[in-house]
Amino acid sequence: MDYFFEDENKITFLIWSDRPNFDTRPFPINYAAMLLKGATWDFKSDVFTERSITDQQPLQMPSPEDYSIEVVSISPNNEWQLLQVSEAPEAYQGFWLVSQETVTHIIPYVPASINWQWSDDSELLWLVHGLYDISGESYAIQRVVIDLTGIDAPQTVFSSRDTDMSPNLFSSDSPNPPYQVVFSPAHKIVLSYKDIDFDESLLNQPLTVYSLDVSQNPPQQIEAFEVPSPFFIDWNETLQDFVIIELSETGGEIYTLDRSFVYKIPIEIIKQMPNFLGENDQERTDANVAAYLNANLIGIGISPDLQHVVLMTRNEAWAFSCDE
Repeated sequence: MDYFFEDENKITFLIWSDRPNFDTRPFPINYAAMLLKGATWDFKSDVFTERSITDQQPLQMPSPEDYSIEVVSISPNNEWQLLQVSEAPEAYQGFWLVSQETVTHIIPYVPASINWQWSDDSELLWLVHGLYDISGESYAIQRVVIDLTGIDAPQTVFSSRDTDMSPNLFSSDSPNPPYQVVFSPAHKIVLSYKDIDFDESLLNQPLTVYSLDVSQNPPQQIEAFEVPSPFFIDWNETLQDFVIIELSETGGEIYTLDRSFVYKIPIEIIKQMPNFLGENDQERTDANVAAYLNANLIGIGISPDLQHVVLMTRNEAWAFSCDE
């Protein structure tokens, strides 16, 4: 779900895993049975250790009974908590946003897909989660900005399903083309670009990236620029900037928006990633390898001393040691 570096050689992943003893639950649980866990990878010794998410107790209890409640995230100023309630009657299941003064039921179920980021000043919560129809089938992704300031807090500033935009740069489902959207907790802006299937014919074709201020409703476009495809964008805590990995038949180039910081990963190194290519994929062209990696990336980590890069897909991660 997320990641952060413990030190130069250790990275912690926040991972959604199956909830233990789910079949013996005392209440029928809606949709997803997920438990957020921490796993720290020491990529020097290649050892994984489990890590607690937080030792904080809930600021307030969202239910009158003593049901199982998990504090899954805390705002930078420690004034807000995101709680997950799974094993409780239906009225209490889902995600709750609490402070010392308020208790708000922001999602009335446990979605199978959810992630979030607090703005660095704790004024906004960026929340992305699945929506479900009456049968329990997911039909769309909802992107929401929640204002955590003022007497009416928490208050939804923006909801991607309720905002009329043309083009809809927050769409995640048909009939609109889906967009990848990346949030900056430092600047409260997002970068949005079309999520398309890449093949060799699309290599080096420019794709427009839009920058938008999401503290307003509707979000206001700040600028637009082009990047040769295929590419992937992530927010980087170490650099406090967006980073782009641009992929081609020669490899990957990772850089900040102003290109003040650059890493290069040769295609020969990418092709040596353990488990990245199966036996039947070894004959892929270099250009196709680049497109294949791009289609699977979900994160780009850079270590505190800038000596390591970690590339992540949904079920694997690779650490690279960097030379000058």
